[in-house]
Amino acid sequence: MDWNWKNTALMGAGTKKAPIIRAARLDPCCSYYLYLPEGFRPETGHSCRIAVVVHGTARGAKELKDRFIKFADETNTLILAPLFPAGIIDREDIHNYKFIKFHHMRFDEILLDMVDEVRETFDITEERFLLYGFSGGGQFVHRMFYLHPERILAVGCGAPGRITYLDFEEDWYAGVRDFEEQFKISLRLEQLKTVPVLLLIGENDTEAIDYSNDATFLEKAGKYGKNRVEGMESLYRNYQEYGLNVRMIKVPGVRHEGMKMIPYAEAFFEEILQKQ
Repeated sequence: MDWNWKNTALMGAGTKKAPIIRAARLDPCCSYYLYLPEGFRPETGHSCRIAVVVHGTARGAKELKDRFIKFADETNTLILAPLFPAGIIDREDIHNYKFIKFHHMRFDEILLDMVDEVRETFDITEERFLLYGFSGGGQFVHRMFYLHPERILAVGCGAPGRITYLDFEEDWYAGVRDFEEQFKISLRLEQLKTVPVLLLIGENDTEAIDYSNDATFLEKAGKYGKNRVEGMESLYRNYQEYGLNVRMIKVPGVRHEGMKMIPYAEAFFEEILQKQ
């Protein structure tokens, strides 16, 4: 067997030994980890699904991938964990991917190409994928959902600090009034309604959010709440107002603790997969 990336990943199926972190072919500044579930075989890859799990500000992509291993093995799902480094272009920046666009980069397109490379490599026919992120990852995934609902099977969004609402009176990223101008694509509300959405928030995630000294600060983005709980409650009502297929879980006794959200996301994704 050749010692290439694909075969190394196949040899490591069902273990933490693989994968090798792989540079994104669309932009090698970024990369991704891939976990192949126990018993995975190329000849049956067409029947598998992909779950994309997006790190937060600390960039714990490998740890996040490892946390979803049991889910992957039980549901025959590949786990793709992108790594979007801090310090791209602007060495002091830590946010880049969260807002989708950053200088010339489009992180949504980079992620879609990661998914498509995995699909091509392992003959996976399903174009749609599960999408999960917490905190900074939560910021990315709900904005990714707005842009590419046709590619997303279900989305789990946990405790984003800065939220983009379906607010047609505010510009990006506080709202979506200039969405088409920003991204050269229309916001497809009817398609958004077809994607199941889970909003997750720790019941005690009530620390006041203050980004006023940050370059990404938008005062208007804070009009829906002064902390993450208030912000997520507002997002839930916002999605309901526009008829989206949304549910929300407040996790009892939990503050801003990402790993404690994952069992709820896994249960949600299992439910979605069972309906397919």
